[in-house]
Amino acid sequence: MRRATFCLALFLLLPGCTTSAIDGEADVTVLTTSRTATSIDAESTTTTAPSTNVALPAPPAEPVEVSVSMDLAYLDDATRWGFGGGLVSADTETVMHRFLPEGEGPWPVVVLLHGGDQMAANMGIVARALAERGLIVYVPSYLHDFPVNDEQVAAGAWAGETLIGDLACSIRVARDDATAHNGRPDRLVLVGYSMGAAFGATVALVGDDPEHTLGSSGICLVAGGSATPVAFVGWEGPYDVETLVERAFPATGRFVSDEAVVELSPLSHGALPPPDDAAVFHLRAGDLVFRGLRHSDFMERFARVLDASGWSVTSGLLPGREHADFIAPPLIPEMLDLIVGVAYDQGL
Repeated sequence: MRRATFCLALFLLLPGCTTSAIDGEADVTVLTTSRTATSIDAESTTTTAPSTNVALPAPPAEPVEVSVSMDLAYLDDATRWGFGGGLVSADTETVMHRFLPEGEGPWPVVVLLHGGDQMAANMGIVARALAERGLIVYVPSYLHDFPVNDEQVAAGAWAGETLIGDLACSIRVARDDATAHNGRPDRLVLVGYSMGAAFGATVALVGDDPEHTLGSSGICLVAGGSATPVAFVGWEGPYDVETLVERAFPATGRFVSDEAVVELSPLSHGALPPPDDAAVFHLRAGDLVFRGLRHSDFMERFARVLDASGWSVTSGLLPGREHADFIAPPLIPEMLDLIVGVAYDQGL
């Protein structure tokens, strides 16, 4: 299913889609090395996953009850850093929040990535809204902080060398855990907000490829399985991390190597050929302009690179929607519909 960029949400054609050239595009490093074929042997488990040969039912017609767990570990023996780069603890667990719909299911699965300088708790409202519509939602905590001074570097604020590996681990753990809750791990959708959309897109592109996965900050509690989602949905992600760092965080260049920034940037990986099980990308943006950078420009440029390389991608503008509307009331109905429709395989 290869499609040029266009505006699409569940049962709704969105206005404002554009494929026009972007003014002032910066030169970006594009990684064109061939994809490494890998095979990961999943660990044995006594839990039987719901059959992938059984068609999913329709999403619940009415909101369902949701139970929440905030202590599902996905990394062990990890060094954790808090907001602003302060050390929280070392050799400890890194956890996810799980939002579990009550009922028989089977339930598709969502891994939801928060933005920069945020925590899993920031995603609680949107995570619950998605779970009420019949999705098992996992929200991993992870560190992201662009260091801008020596004190932050000394505190370990930069975790870019392990970030993609950590997020790939969270997907493997979510898939494994969902099998115990009548989840459908074959219908796992990765959803990213803001910087979480940029990092999530990189995971969706190369999460199973050791050539581009830079390690992990701890021991992943599920060693086997795939980190490739069936689809990726991103809201206002800065998909060109090189340009973001150069223009919005210029001091970071003193402390972070160019190679590390390139590895984190999904735009750098977009020219890789898609594998047979490639994720489908659904990119959306509103009106955000951050330090002179329009996030809709990031979206359109990334979509063009993906489409030119053979990836399936849709993109769309939602004029009038604020950046934070994704995570706070009133939320964005078009985004909720899109995520549920993709997860339930409703033709998107």
